[in-house]
Amino acid sequence: ETLRKEKNYESYDEEIIRLNKLAAVITFTCQGMNFIQAGEEFARTKYGEDNSYNLSPELNMLDWNRAYEFKELVEYYRGLIVLRKLFTPLNSFSNDNLDLYNFDDTTHEGLVSYTIKNYNNALDLYNKLYIAYNSSLDNITVKLPEGKWQLLLNEESSELYYSDINVCDEIIISKQSAIILGQK
Repeated sequence: ETLRKEKNYESYDEEIIRLNKLAAVITFTCQGMNFIQAGEEFARTKYGEDNSYNLSPELNMLDWNRAYEFKELVEYYRGLIVLRKLFTPLNSFSNDNLDLYNFDDTTHEGLVSYTIKNYNNALDLYNKLYIAYNSSLDNITVKLPEGKWQLLLNEESSELYYSDINVCDEIIISKQSAIILGQK
């Protein structure tokens, strides 16, 4: 439905921003080198042109006013960059680390969840991360792996590692969003 909406590149669309955040979390929590397009962090549009290499400089320029207008999204990307630096396995290029990933069996359509163990405990703050993506249009309650988990990211903020919000047993993942939890 989101892709079928009337396109208005000038306005703030809450659903588009929510989906942008979800896509960013998926990208930033993939192992290896991360790559984003210039302006993605402030909802750069190019007015819908997929391939603008031969179009006008005005269409291709970065509109820095959007960085202010979409500062919430800019901050979300900034927090994702920090989170990635806090957990070494996310930056690994080695296939040797695949055994650190444990994907959950789930019956929820649109939910992917997994834990990642850390092999670099001496340098990193967290021994494990629990990551869950919810692409469905419904909030989903998930049972957490055993232990106490610190909330690091949700749909509103990617900078919760500064807080001390702890959860056990289960958590609600909002529609079209993600969570990241850390365990020390």
